[in-house]
Amino acid sequence: MEKTEIEKLDLKDLEALASDQEVSVPRDLGQRTARLLDGLEQAERRSRRPLWAAGAAAALLAAVAGGLLLRPARPRDTYDDPALAYAAVEAALGRVRQGMTPGARMIVQAQEKLEKPSVILDKINRK
Repeated sequence: MEKTEIEKLDLKDLEALASDQEVSVPRDLGQRTARLLDGLEQAERRSRRPLWAAGAAAALLAAVAGGLLLRPARPRDTYDDPALAYAAVEAALGRVRQGMTPGARMIVQAQEKLEKPSVILDKINRK
């Protein structure tokens, strides 16, 4: 890579330039800077592509491996008699209902509390 003009200067020359108040800025400095930044941006995009593809492949491989390793075993039938199976399902649903009842009450109470501000705002807006 070729050295730029400023890289060729030694420390004394740089100090002299820094103390000089009338340093001229090249007219095409903005264009050269823009071209340089565009080139760097394109190089960065090109370097990201392989990383993105590798990341996607790794995620897919991890998902497939996880699916194969963590696949649940098939459940076996525990009831030969359909009446016993039905009774077990009813008992399980009863336990679920008992667990959900307090939660349902809490939801009703929360809804009542959430409605209070809207009622107050409606009253204020009517005035």
